[in-house]
Amino acid sequence: MISFLRHESDATAERDAILAGETASDTTAAGATATRTARAEDAPEADGISAAAGEAAPGNAAPAASQFAAQAMRAAAISVATLERIESAAATLEADITAALEEQAELQAGAGSAAENAVRAAQTAWTAAGTAEEASRQARTSMRRIGGYVAVTAVLVAVQLIITLLFAISAR
Repeated sequence: MISFLRHESDATAERDAILAGETASDTTAAGATATRTARAEDAPEADGISAAAGEAAPGNAAPAASQFAAQAMRAAAISVATLERIESAAATLEADITAALEEQAELQAGAGSAAENAVRAAQTAWTAAGTAEEASRQARTSMRRIGGYVAVTAVLVAVQLIITLLFAISAR
């Protein structure tokens, strides 16, 4: 992540420096002139040697100040680009965290409703199992009764046949 930001910051600074090349050189020249003016205003009581050196070599000071100002502009552009990248990454991260929190809340709400549905289903299944057990018990009771009725009917049919045979034998 840091190497990405460093690489992107350098690339952005180079692009900004290229795009603002004319502005930077104008600003650098203006900055160098302002620096010389400020030094001259701040040092009216300077000794003669340093004043003579400043006046004797204005060409030497201007390129150095120009280079310094250009480097300062590049460093500032890199810093601004880095800050923009960090702010962009932070905003993206914040959006990702917000989305994750929203998803977590949705999942928790979904889990809660799923748990409620599972409890209801378990209660329904428990009730159905109780009902099924009761129905099974009633079916066994009914089967016993039907079995008893079949036995009684079979005995009655056998008695009827015996009575019919006795009447048939006696009528002959």
